[in-house]
Amino acid sequence: MKDDYTKEDEDNNRIGFDHVLLQTPSVTQIRELAQFIEFEKTAYWHARLAEALWRNDHHEAAIQECQISLSIDEGFMLAILGLIECYEKREDHKLVIDWTLKALINWPDAQKDMKSIFWRSITYRRVQIGEVEGAIEAAKEACELDPESAFAAYIYLYALDAGSRFQEILEFAHDLEKASPATTKESVLFHTDLKGEGINLLANAAAALGRLDFVSNVIETSFAAAEGKNISDTADQLFRLGCFKFKWLRDTDESIKLWESALESTADTSNSRVWDSRSECIDQLGQVYFDRAVKSEKQGLSPGSWVSKLEILCTKVKGSEEDGDVFSSESASMVLGLWYRLHDVHDKAKDCFGPLILEAIDILTDDDPDNDVWGYVSLGSALLKAGDKANAYSAFVFTVSDLKELTDARQAMQKNQAMVSPKEDRTGNKKAPEESLGVEMNSLVIGAEPDSASAVTEIISEPVLTVETTSRKLEEDDKANDESAVPSNDFQVEQSKREISDFWYCDGDCTQKREKWTALYYCEICLDTTFCDQCLELVQADRLPFQKCSPDHTFYQIYPSAQKMDMNTVVVDGKTLLRTEWLANLRKEWEG
Repeated sequence: MKDDYTKEDEDNNRIGFDHVLLQTPSVTQIRELAQFIEFEKTAYWHARLAEALWRNDHHEAAIQECQISLSIDEGFMLAILGLIECYEKREDHKLVIDWTLKALINWPDAQKDMKSIFWRSITYRRVQIGEVEGAIEAAKEACELDPESAFAAYIYLYALDAGSRFQEILEFAHDLEKASPATTKESVLFHTDLKGEGINLLANAAAALGRLDFVSNVIETSFAAAEGKNISDTADQLFRLGCFKFKWLRDTDESIKLWESALESTADTSNSRVWDSRSECIDQLGQVYFDRAVKSEKQGLSPGSWVSKLEILCTKVKGSEEDGDVFSSESASMVLGLWYRLHDVHDKAKDCFGPLILEAIDILTDDDPDNDVWGYVSLGSALLKAGDKANAYSAFVFTVSDLKELTDARQAMQKNQAMVSPKEDRTGNKKAPEESLGVEMNSLVIGAEPDSASAVTEIISEPVLTVETTSRKLEEDDKANDESAVPSNDFQVEQSKREISDFWYCDGDCTQKREKWTALYYCEICLDTTFCDQCLELVQADRLPFQKCSPDHTFYQIYPSAQKMDMNTVVVDGKTLLRTEWLANLRKEWEG
């Protein structure tokens, strides 16, 4: 052994087995690799084995290894964090909270910013299970522990929104506007995700109270404080401010100016971060130019100037030399193609749609199955705008046909959670985001509200297995776990359901979770715009509290689907085709 062999070297050797394979290994393969070096099977060894298992989606086996680790060392943090990770993957918020409480007790000397992270996570999970008041209190703790954290401020706004505490949201925003971290010139409010969902939280509260002018001033002041830092931030600020004015103030003219300004100010840069903002501006401008052209026609005016703007926008995108440019050209070209199709300029329409459809087919025929959901949605979206509803429907089937089964599975899981870790009845929550607010376990985004060590002991609802009682069970379970890892059609369907739950969303003023949807509609005119059954009624009655879509648009129902998803076949106009044949036919049609 080399003289300078370090603990880090040993750690790397111990965990190396979860990175060496090019395809997902089975439970048995992972265990064999872990035992190959013949290290002592300590609490650390079992916890690291658990990590290798959960990183490869073998969550039940990982839970078993974490429990063995805890039977050796009942307070071993790595094992506790592994359990948190596994239960988070299973969306078992109650058990995540329970084990996070255990983690807090076993890490009393954690720094304040880390404890704030704990509270942020517990806030999110309490909202998810309907404990909104408890979530608000947890968010307050997060802010008090780390008052300069924009993430803590955002989670507080999120909790207040879940409780419809709109006045408190505006008061908190006013206080944040005055706060200034020592390391930056901007207020905390600027960093409080004002470039994303934070704007909508503030605007939603302001709209309810008739105070949108206040939020507009807050946003402009915060952005002005950060102006000039760098070109990418400036472009992003212009884009976000334009979105706010368009959506909430319905000031389309000012939004156009802001988005065009962002494009002009970044025209000569090759910064990849800038191109993200540019592509988003192009998306928005493409749709607005199209809408203005349609409006001009209805008013008996010439749409020529708006169509020319759209054509120039697409020309600039097509001539871009930026690497990785996918989204911008798709959106701008799609609305231009829609304009051509609706005006019977079919050759030009095909020039716009063809590259988008062929790119989606390339995604679906490559060797990477992880991008297939995006491929099907891209294909369905382009075909729908191109007027080919039959093939668009067949593409969307791959992404929505099992949404009902996903709903049933989640309801069954919630029932099981109530049996495993009973507590008071829960209710649904308003506007709780489906995505987790956490990151990977390495960043330790977990949280809890500890009352006492005894309370933690009482609420941990799953028994910790010992080495003796578990060894035989592990051997028995390995075969079942291995079989579940085989990429069969059923396995792929289950994976697809999980991707569906994270992909589809409603663009309306939605208070429903995906489980409650009875239908989902795709706008045939707007880009990437979908509404659930309830929100579609608001759109068609022109009663959305913000500007989105139009009552004059047509909508295509993509869920529920009458077809069952089959990974090998497709049904188009009643005719069953092999999936490979279907894609080949589409490629031939759009290449010509």
